[in-house]
Amino acid sequence: MQKKINLKRKFLIFILAFFILSFFILRTNNPVKDRLNNCQNLKSSSEKLQCWEDLIDSKINSKDIEGAFEIVEQLYKDDPVFVSNCHDFVHLIGQKTYQLFSENQKFNLPNKTAYCGYGFYHAFMEALVNDGADLNKARQFCDWVDQKMHSKNADVKGACYHGIGHGTADNHDTKKWKDEADLVDNALDLCEQVALDQVLLNRCSSGVFNVLAIAYFSNRLKMDSKDPLWFCRKFQNDIYQKTCYEEMNTALFVLSNKDFLRAAKFIAEIKKDEFATSAMRSLASVFGVSAVQSEDFEKIISGCRQLQARLRLSCLRGFAAGFMEGGSPGTEYEKALKYCQINILTEQEKAACFEELLWLSSINYPKEKHQTICNLVDNEFRKYCQ
Repeated sequence: MQKKINLKRKFLIFILAFFILSFFILRTNNPVKDRLNNCQNLKSSSEKLQCWEDLIDSKINSKDIEGAFEIVEQLYKDDPVFVSNCHDFVHLIGQKTYQLFSENQKFNLPNKTAYCGYGFYHAFMEALVNDGADLNKARQFCDWVDQKMHSKNADVKGACYHGIGHGTADNHDTKKWKDEADLVDNALDLCEQVALDQVLLNRCSSGVFNVLAIAYFSNRLKMDSKDPLWFCRKFQNDIYQKTCYEEMNTALFVLSNKDFLRAAKFIAEIKKDEFATSAMRSLASVFGVSAVQSEDFEKIISGCRQLQARLRLSCLRGFAAGFMEGGSPGTEYEKALKYCQINILTEQEKAACFEELLWLSSINYPKEKHQTICNLVDNEFRKYCQ
């Protein structure tokens, strides 16, 4: 009997030792971590960027899209050089993922495709359009993504349609762009063909006008510095006029030399309140993304308070949205939450800020995580959790 007990004890000790040894082997034999460390040890930014690209490439080539996004998540937390280039890296993942899709290869998409401004969808759809693929395939892909991830990110289908608009407009042969209309007209027609309702048409057209804004600040088209929003006013269609104003945020950011109040003057000239407030929220959001590494909230709030009364709350909301968009992947809400909680905000201003933050939380996160964030908010603002 004693012999059996001793054998059993030896067996349990062996099993325990095996697991402990396996744990330490796995910790010390992590090729991805080793390669990340090697990248971090490189001195020049260009060498780092190439090293990171090679590492992400290796993940995509093995159809490990989730692994590629995990590298993005880690690098965003660890290196400020990566933060400023994050959108480009998720572009890379989107482009390479389209290659797998076009070859009918199987792959899984993680609930991380929203990282760094949804650049994944921009590049995926650009690659699809440039490949001459039927736009029905774009719609099918967006439907598949929505079916797979809606419970974790309610905005994923809209982001995908934004990518369709971006892809249809972004013709890299700039000689074919005679003027603004030449850039957007055909792309908007394609949006009308692929979008099955007004909500999706809104998102698709926003992608088209996003390309126009990029064309302006990259000097592929000349922007009128005295009246940069003239083209938006030409549209009779309210959806197009509204999304055009909203997507000029990045162009105004560059035109103003990152001077928020200077950029805001152009928004103040928009006559229709609905368009002006949505454009102001959008403008503030891009400035919020650029300020995500800072915590000078008092300066931001002071700037919003200097605007026309009709634009002030939209401005405050926009900065909350920008902090969410530019925040560290997985914990985007933290900076926005700190901003909304600052004491110098009035009750009305706090309400607007928390309404924006909690709405974005509800569509960008799974229910459980959204509820956790709601629990961090004062009781009086939890009504915006729904």
